[in-house]
Order: sequence, then C-alpha cells, then structure tokens
Amino acid sequence: MLRKKYIFLLLLLLTSGVLFPFSRLYAQNAPVSTIGMVNSYSNSATVQVTAINILNIGSFSIKILYDSTVVHPTGATVGPQLGGNMSVNLNLPGIIYLSWYTYPGVTITGNPVILNLNFTKVANGTSALSWSDNGVSCAWYDGNGAMLNDAPTSSYYIAGSLSFSSPNAPHTFLSTLNVCQGTTVSMPVKVSAFSNIGSLTLTLNYTQAALVYLSFTNTSGFPGLSVNAGQPGTLVISGSVSTGGNGITLADSSVLVTLNFNSLAGPGTLAWTDNGTSCQYAGPPPVSYILNDVPQNTYYLNGTVSGTTIPGASGVIIGPVGGNVCPGQTGVNFSIPAVPNATVYVWSLPPGAQVTGGAQTNNISVTFGSLPGNWDINVYANNVCGNGQASPVFTVYVNEPPTITAQPVSPDTVLAGAGSASFHTGASGSLLTYQWQESAGGWHDILNAGVYGGTSTSTLTITNPPVAMNGNQYRCIVGGLCPPQVVSDGNARLYVTDITGTGDNDPGKNGNKQNLSMDVFPNPVVSEFNIRYFLPETGHAVLEISDLCGRRMEVLSIGDETAGTHLTAKKVDMHPGLYLLTLTLQNIKGTTAITKKIMLQQ
Repeated sequence: MLRKKYIFLLLLLLTSGVLFPFSRLYAQNAPVSTIGMVNSYSNSATVQVTAINILNIGSFSIKILYDSTVVHPTGATVGPQLGGNMSVNLNLPGIIYLSWYTYPGVTITGNPVILNLNFTKVANGTSALSWSDNGVSCAWYDGNGAMLNDAPTSSYYIAGSLSFSSPNAPHTFLSTLNVCQGTTVSMPVKVSAFSNIGSLTLTLNYTQAALVYLSFTNTSGFPGLSVNAGQPGTLVISGSVSTGGNGITLADSSVLVTLNFNSLAGPGTLAWTDNGTSCQYAGPPPVSYILNDVPQNTYYLNGTVSGTTIPGASGVIIGPVGGNVCPGQTGVNFSIPAVPNATVYVWSLPPGAQVTGGAQTNNISVTFGSLPGNWDINVYANNVCGNGQASPVFTVYVNEPPTITAQPVSPDTVLAGAGSASFHTGASGSLLTYQWQESAGGWHDILNAGVYGGTSTSTLTITNPPVAMNGNQYRCIVGGLCPPQVVSDGNARLYVTDITGTGDNDPGKNGNKQNLSMDVFPNPVVSEFNIRYFLPETGHAVLEISDLCGRRMEVLSIGDETAGTHLTAKKVDMHPGLYLLTLTLQNIKGTTAITKKIMLQQ
C-alpha cells in the first residue's frame, strides 16, 4: 500500500513539472489562434481573432503587441460562441493584456471568432499585431485548470495586421521641363500621399507634334507596372499587386514611373484624362477599395515640355568711349543686346579685372586691376543646349597714369631782351597734358603770351625775357587720361643779364680797352653766376676760385679766346662763404690777372 502511494506521488510531480520543468506532461495542445489582417479607410476598425481546436477550454491569458504611432486600442470583446468573462488591460502603450475564463470548459468546432479587438486611427500606415509569449504571457488552460501545450509559439499564435489608409487617391503630377530640341527628355511621374495602393490605372495624352514616345522605366518598382502606347498620342499606365499581396506605400514626391520621349520642335503638353475609370487608384485585394480622385485637377496635375535651341550670336559690345580705362577704375559698364534663348552670359575680361555687378548677365559692371596694356573683351550666351556664337572683340586700353621721367633743368643765361631759354619735362603715360607754372615768390599758371611759348607742351620757351625775370623758378604739371597728376620738382631757374658788352658797364669802354677787366653777377652767388670779362689781347684765359687764404678750390677753364668782351655762365658746388675769383690771361707777351671777391650763398 505504501509503495502505491509513492508511485502516485511521483506521477503527480512529473505531470506538474516540479521535478523536470522542461518535461511537463500536457493534457492536450492549445488551440491555434490567428489575428486577422484588416485594411480600413475610415477612422476606426475591428480586428477579429479566430481559433481552431477549441476542446474543453476553461481559460487563457494572452499578450498582443501593436504600433502606437499608427493605431490606438479602445477595447475588446469575446466572440459570441465563447461566452465566459474577460478582463482587458490597455494601460501600457503598445501592449494589450487579455485574460478570459469560463466554467465548465467549452468545446467549439470550426474556426470561431474568439475576440474582437477595437482600434481607432492615429495615422495612415500599417501596424503589425503580434503575439508576445515568454512561456506564460500567452497560455491556454483546459476545463480542469491544466496548462495546454503551445510550443512552438509560431505554430499556435499567428500574427496579423491593421492598416489605416486615406480614402483619397494619391496626388499624381508631372513637371515643366525645358529641353533641347532633338534630344531625349525623361518626364518623371511623381506621386504624393501614396499609401497602401493595390492597383492603379492612369491615362495620359501628349502632343504628338512635339513629342515622340520612346519607352518607360519602372522607377518605383510598383508590381506589374506597364505602359500601353497602342493609341497614338495616348499612354495608359497600369499595375497591380498580386492577390493576397500587401499594398504599396511610397514617400512623398517619389517617382512612380519615368516616361521617355524624343523632343521635336515647339512646346508640348502632357495632360491626364479621367472619365471615371481611365485614371483610378484602388486599395489592395481582396477588397480593392476604389479611392476618391474628384475633382481631377486636385489629384492629377499636368506637365509641359518646352523645346529650346542653342542661343543666338552675341552682338556688339558697348563699353567706355574709345575703350579707355584706368588701372583700379571701378564701375566700368559693358553690355550687349539680349540674346534669344540665353540663360547666362560668359564674359572674357583682362587679367585682374573682376565683375562687381550683373554677373552672368548681358550688362555687367567691372573693376579693373593695376596691369596696363591693351586687352580684348568678348562675351557669348549659354543655355542647357550649349554656347552661342561669341561677340566681336572689344579692345580695352588700360592706360598708364602720368610719370615724370626727366626733370626740367636751368638753361644757360640769356641776355635781357635779346635771347631765349627753354625748359623741358620728360614724361610717360597716356594722353598726356602739360601746364607750366612760374614762381617769383609764389606758383601760378602761365599762358602762351608775351615772352612765353609752349606753356601747354613738354617744352617751355621764354623769348627775350627782361632782366626782372632773372632767378624765376619753373615747374610743369603733367596730367593724363588717368589720375593722378604729377608735378616736376620746381628747381629749374631762368638767368637773365642786361650786360651787352657795349654799354656803360662795358669794362673795356671809355679808354679802358687795354686793361684786363671782369664783372660777376649776380653777386652774392647761389649756385650759378655770370661772368662778363674783357680781354685786351688774344690769349688763353683761365678762371679759378680760391679761398681767402689763397688755397685753390676750383678751376673754371675757359680756353683760348680772342680779344674783346665775352660773357659766360658757370656753376659751382661749394660751401657758402667769401671766395676769390681770379681771371688770368696768358699769351706771348706774358701773363696778366685780375681778382674779384664773390659771396656764395645757399
């Protein structure tokens, strides 16, 4: 008797799984539960859960997962044949907990509905409805409370889905294209709000005089997509998913199909035509719900193709007068008449020049660099088809500003009223102008009048000046096409003497012709002075300067001279002070000399 009790206890432990939990002995298999697949075009839906093999079932506990961004559960009820009592827990987003029980256990044949799951739409899309079983989260029990076998999970719990779709058709639209005549044009057929589509038919008319249909590309990969071009000027686009297949969803502005044409002359239009069924979208099978596409102009937008040719030839460039510009000059305008079919204009400019306004147009503003020279400018028009013929060249002259290359120097001393003196300025630059000025204590312009000539040239000539002009300074202002003006240094002077050799001041007059004589002027001396001397006889004349101690400082050789009165000008470069100027005459009769004191000033 005791032995029988031990055997019964062992069997009880084995069936309960206490001794070997992975070797639990089940009374029977659980029912096979299937969640339905529903596609709804409204804002709410009910998904049914069915089961087979319901034999003496007393209770179950199940856990179902869903996508909370697409659907929201509002409740659940048991099927009419199941009866009993059920509790529902919807507190955690994405999870549905359901517990059901009845007594005694029920047996139902066939494939009855055991649950009705109610949802509302959060957004268009598809939510998977799947089972979550960790061993106990999904479990069935018989009428005696024994757990039933439900392993493997995939054999006993079949997942489903719920899709919410818009009742309206997608928006289908074509582009406006500008292409080159005679080339292939690819017209994309784009769609938006394309969600859970099972089939489509689209009818498109096109201008045969402008477009020749070539082929199509199933850009989106929509199942069974084809294009029927059997009727001239008309294309019928169609496609559908297979029976039992899921609807197709595409991102907004996706290309559904690309239509390829050859572009002929002139513009062409592509227009949808909808007689009710010639343009139509439907949901997936088996329902194949027909989607609303009224009014047509809201759901189907037409397109155009414009044929473009290469731009025409560019005309004559209008620029600065004579083509003259200056280094660094800004705001220099160049333009040509507008060229037909031009999209942009491409300008060729000198080195260092930059477009500062109107870039890529037919009217530009340019800033020039510092590099002088002659340069050619041209322009051509461009569009997607290529370049037009370039304009004739416009030669621009980047002119050099004026520069003084040689300063004026003091000419030889002239006799008052009986000689002329010239001052010359060397300069480089473009279109130079000259204005001479004189200073006898302040600078002022001089004109071609009286003793003055060449006042607006590079060489100033003063003819028969009076002695009052002695020591006047002269300079030249040089201008040109380009700024700035430049001014010579103003160091050149005019030296005028009134000693003629025959007047009362002649040292050889009034019986003194047999004596060696000499006059110096001006005295004091700045840097240049005049010497008038009388030689009673022919001989070799020498001038020399010495200091007051008799030390020779400089020899101003004259050379062989004839008898008579002579005038010469000399320059000296010595420190200021008092010096002795000695004139010596040597001939066969001997040597004679005369000395004068001179004062040198700065």
